[in-house]
Amino acid sequence: MNPNAAPSPETSVSFKRFVNPAMLRIEKPIEIRSNLRTYFNALDDDETQFDPNPSFSIQRPLLEYPAVVFTNKYQSIGQDPVALLKALPFQEDGLKPALPDPDVTHVKIRVEVKSLRMDTQLSQKGDDSFITLYETNRFFPEDFEGALTIPMEFIDVPVLNLGEPANPFLRDDLLIDDLNGMEGLILPTGRHIRISMRAVAVSEGAPESYFGFIDEEEDKDSRYGKNQQFMLYKEPSTEDDLLQPFEAIAPVQALFLKPDSVPTVKGDIYKSLIRRNSEEQQSGVVERLADALGVRAKGLTLVAPKGERIAFGCNSRIRHTLAPDGSSITFATKADLYNHWIATLSYKINRDWAWDSLEDVGFVIERAYKFRKDSESETRVNTYLGDIEIKHTVSFEALQADSFDRVNRNYTRIIYIDALDPKNELKRPNGELRFPDEIWAEYKIKPHVKSGHPEPAIIETDQLTLPTVLPPAQVPKLVSVGIAFSPYERSDDYSSSEARKRYLWVEFDQPVENPDDTYYCRVLGNAPDQLLASNEGDQFVPPEEAPISLDPELTRQIIPGQSDDKAGIAAMQPMTAASDSDRHYILPIPSGMHAESPEMFGFFTYEFRVGHGHWPDREDNLWSTAQGRFGRPLRVTGVQHPAPTLLCSLNRSKNHLYVSAPYAKAVHNGKNVTSKPPRTSLWTLVYAQVFQADGRDFRNILLGEIEMKIGVRVNTDPKELKK
Repeated sequence: MNPNAAPSPETSVSFKRFVNPAMLRIEKPIEIRSNLRTYFNALDDDETQFDPNPSFSIQRPLLEYPAVVFTNKYQSIGQDPVALLKALPFQEDGLKPALPDPDVTHVKIRVEVKSLRMDTQLSQKGDDSFITLYETNRFFPEDFEGALTIPMEFIDVPVLNLGEPANPFLRDDLLIDDLNGMEGLILPTGRHIRISMRAVAVSEGAPESYFGFIDEEEDKDSRYGKNQQFMLYKEPSTEDDLLQPFEAIAPVQALFLKPDSVPTVKGDIYKSLIRRNSEEQQSGVVERLADALGVRAKGLTLVAPKGERIAFGCNSRIRHTLAPDGSSITFATKADLYNHWIATLSYKINRDWAWDSLEDVGFVIERAYKFRKDSESETRVNTYLGDIEIKHTVSFEALQADSFDRVNRNYTRIIYIDALDPKNELKRPNGELRFPDEIWAEYKIKPHVKSGHPEPAIIETDQLTLPTVLPPAQVPKLVSVGIAFSPYERSDDYSSSEARKRYLWVEFDQPVENPDDTYYCRVLGNAPDQLLASNEGDQFVPPEEAPISLDPELTRQIIPGQSDDKAGIAAMQPMTAASDSDRHYILPIPSGMHAESPEMFGFFTYEFRVGHGHWPDREDNLWSTAQGRFGRPLRVTGVQHPAPTLLCSLNRSKNHLYVSAPYAKAVHNGKNVTSKPPRTSLWTLVYAQVFQADGRDFRNILLGEIEMKIGVRVNTDPKELKK
């Protein structure tokens, strides 16, 4: 009798697997195993050349005794795991004998791309800058000793859809379901790629009844093996459409910024210590520049809007300081933005933040410019005007979500700020500087890519034609004035003559120096002749002299292809030059009046200036801004145009002639203020028409003159007329 006999001598015990799968057996180049190279597909030690079609050869991880026996997977296919272990050759490296892990069925693969430093928001653990592009699985063959081969294909992708694994390549034929159904892996060129692989074990039943630990975190889950990571890189085959315009911001534009007003203290000085209001309803010069570029202003600093990455560059002519990563620019003073054209280049790099094909000095700016009347040989060419550095880092501001709650990782903006002096430094033959002129400028943007990478196209901008902002330096000076008459015209028999047109001419001390300029005038005010007016009330108040009506041009913006808008040219009237003199000009009739207007009996206050002209029959007119249109003024009072013609009307009867004519009128602010009775007199001259003795022409002989009287009534009674 068995002393150990019991009612139930045998029982079964449920085993759980607490052993994680080991590391995948991946065939690696000797340089990777020896830590001599970083990139799995590098072909040289300098890692400048890369295999375009690498592949992974993977076998199941090994599982040691007795865990491999407890899986019961070998027994289920008729194999003895113990016998297989005994048949293994002795390992020289001292490793314990082991068999391929039969619970491992597939490999989980995570494809990540390296973003910019500090961009850790989308990384797996938040401690590095790798962003998951997509995750997929590849399955081992049923044979436990079988190997899994995973080929890799690199494709050119301008922009990756970072953070959206459902469509990582922004292509309808490479959605996540398409990627899962492929044998190999699709990888983007121009990015530093990290591929993470780990073995995944499965059970026939519920995983909770077989595996020891089930956890959301894979590193704590018994089903997942140890993670292995490999770096890969491949340069793009082409770089098309690298730079593109950014939204509504002009890629090439020039700005002329009006200086900010000088603040003054008015009223209580102590209140100004607490609050000081702007005297003009206008933004500051830095704010206006920021608005034109689509960025934000903070004091003297331009920064990117939240959620945008920007790299600034600037001409050394403008004193400035760039942030270490180029994400902001601070000007030394506001005055650095005054009195010259601010030419800006604004583009977006049509690549995501993971793209890394540029050198640190990513773009070099070239410039060629000349003035309109300069010869081609006088073109100034700057082959290295400046550069824009593209650092592989990102600012804290760019990582903040924008108003649409997103971080724009699909592009990077570049902005270069240049300064163009409107003054021509070249001189005329007489040694003086050349006259104000237009500027014709062109720019080139040259990308600088890493060695072995394809060269992107050079951006060549259209010609930027900038109007002159410099007013003429010449100041007019009057020498004499006079009356110009139109030719005398009469009928053949001298029975009538036409009223002669009369204009006031002005002689200046010297002709206009610049062929693109001419003399201008405008009326500041007018008043009636005191000899004619009643001289009452507000007639003694001097007229208000309005300032010249010119667009303030707080920000004058010019883009390529823009045409002459003749800004400010209507603020003054151009004077008509004499055909036989370069100093004599006809003073035009004031706007809103004509030669017979009663206001012409009065006196005018005029303003004369030299201004940049525009002639319809010329194709090379000088383009000018409104603020640069006219020079300094000359104010002249007591100017009187030729008096209107007092046309007479004639009535006659059998024995009498009746002549009537209006008196000269005085007009003030549109009202008739003529003195009553008039202080002037009218005279009638009577001529007789005779025929010359030689019979060649007619002549008029003065018979007499008589002063006309006011209030005379024309008598038409026949009886009275016979008296």
